[in-house]
Amino acid sequence: MRRVMTGAEQVLDRTRLQALAEELDSRPLALEFITQFLQLLPARLRRINHTLTDNDQETAWDALLSLATSASMAGADHLALLCRNIGREVRAGNLDTARHASQGLGAHTAVVAAEITKLLGQPVTG
Repeated sequence: MRRVMTGAEQVLDRTRLQALAEELDSRPLALEFITQFLQLLPARLRRINHTLTDNDQETAWDALLSLATSASMAGADHLALLCRNIGREVRAGNLDTARHASQGLGAHTAVVAAEITKLLGQPVTG
């Protein structure tokens, strides 16, 4: 059974940002990280699409791993999971399956970007 995600917390786990701020002992650095994540998101998505189109298995794997790792740090757990799942297909050499699975990545990154933009527009507390 597939779980349906609802609400902003499902798209972006804001507690992850708080944990990052605590790890860094700096909320401004955590906000800088998530701001940079947002700024790099379109280029990372283009890189994934380009490498999959070019059948560049190693670079596609690297691009997916990079986005999965940073998405996880930013609290975008579902985006990270999507990237890891696509990455498994890439590592297995199933590039057609990976290309097909990556078709929903753009829409999901747009939702994540909207949530981060909303988050950054809110007053910072603490």
